[in-house]
Amino acid sequence: MSTAPDNGQVLYDLLPAIYREKDNGDLQAYLDAYGELFDAIERTLDQKLADNFPDTPDEGIICQDWLLPYFAKLLDARLVSPHAAGRRDEISHAVSWRQRKGSTSVVEDIAESVGGMEVEVQEGWQRVATTARIGMPLLPAVNFGVSPAPDMEIPSEAARHPGLLAATVDLRYLSRVIKQQTGCGEAKVQGNPHGVPCFPGGYDDATRRTVDLRTPSWSQGHHHPKRILLYAPPAPGYFSEVRHEIHWKDRAKPEFAKLIEIIDSEKRYLVRNISGQPIHFIGQVKLLKAKDYTLEGFSFGTTISCKLGRLFLKDVAAPKVVAQYDGPLAPSLSAKGCLFRDVTTATGLMRLEYCTVLRKTIAEWIEASDCIFLGILQKDHLHAVPSLSGCIRYSRLPVMPLGVVSLFHCTTDKPIFFQDDYGEYACAVLHPATLDSIKHGAEDGGEMGCYHDRRYVLRGEAIIDKLTDFLPVGLEAVLVPDMNLVCAPPIVEI
Repeated sequence: MSTAPDNGQVLYDLLPAIYREKDNGDLQAYLDAYGELFDAIERTLDQKLADNFPDTPDEGIICQDWLLPYFAKLLDARLVSPHAAGRRDEISHAVSWRQRKGSTSVVEDIAESVGGMEVEVQEGWQRVATTARIGMPLLPAVNFGVSPAPDMEIPSEAARHPGLLAATVDLRYLSRVIKQQTGCGEAKVQGNPHGVPCFPGGYDDATRRTVDLRTPSWSQGHHHPKRILLYAPPAPGYFSEVRHEIHWKDRAKPEFAKLIEIIDSEKRYLVRNISGQPIHFIGQVKLLKAKDYTLEGFSFGTTISCKLGRLFLKDVAAPKVVAQYDGPLAPSLSAKGCLFRDVTTATGLMRLEYCTVLRKTIAEWIEASDCIFLGILQKDHLHAVPSLSGCIRYSRLPVMPLGVVSLFHCTTDKPIFFQDDYGEYACAVLHPATLDSIKHGAEDGGEMGCYHDRRYVLRGEAIIDKLTDFLPVGLEAVLVPDMNLVCAPPIVEI
């Protein structure tokens, strides 16, 4: 569905040419006034048409989010995804998922639609050690995706047959997932399934073990016939391996016009990511004029320095931010959904919402909500203890600060990140081992910190919740993070 045209221009074009030639601009302005009304009517009709369909079209407008529960009620679908796009997929796939209920393919579809994750699914019964019986037929190796089949006349080759019920590790070989280059392309298979695992506990650890009767979690209870294991790579956070890298001084070049929007006026300077893709700025970022600066949707490799104006950041990652605007009335720095290594407003007010600071926070006054502070909070560079003023709520602090800071529903529990080095993949992304006081410590029950709006924790929990409706009775799904899935397996030519 295309966007609404300019009806005022359409009306003007329909006039005979003689009227358009004599027009001094008043007639076109008169028709533009009617065109605005017709544009509003057309947009209303387009939206009314779109509201009849819950799915996401390839182009055009979509139905309003508040209508999704009504569509779900018609199909008896239980919506659990924390994202509107995931809820739309739950509705559009409700029938097909029921038809394939209990299959591994529907498990993969639910993980991708509800949680936005690509997972490797393994059935727990395949990882449980069983006793071989005399006369039990040996399935062909091709059934396990292995080609060519091992030569059963050679003992060392016969021991590598994937169909053997072997529980003892074969120390002569290493076991991991590989890609085989075949005539039809690449095929992902388990190489030497009976060998020593290269990454124990990972998705490509094919060793069989005795039944693990412990309560299943991300780290235990996996080897059990009643488990469905979903191995997923950690979310990249702000530092995806695939991104656009642009020098800060080149941001206004024409070749980046489809990636970056820049609005420059007398009182405001805005730089926004309009591509929906990760963009990483390198080079010095010095904002020197007395105006409001707004940066949205970027990661930075160097310090952001704002000398005279006020700084507004949204969905930004920066190693260090220094804002020098003075005074407690107007914030020197306002940030939402941001990741900092260090942040400083030594003589001004700092206002943070859904932010994570990995090291030091320096501020004269601070207002923070739903944030994670790993390092100390202090008033200036000379103080070794925190004595700043302000209010902090629903946040994680290393210690309860002294001074006149008002605290409400804060905790000192330590968060566990996949990576806490700035710039690394999955930096500041919460690990499943993190306590619920942080994973669900925000005011709305979501996670604290810079990825609150991305809902990484809630997405994983929504997948497990949704699968309870589509797995056989007694089977339990377990979501296991695995950093090995970030890297592609090696390619082996045959």
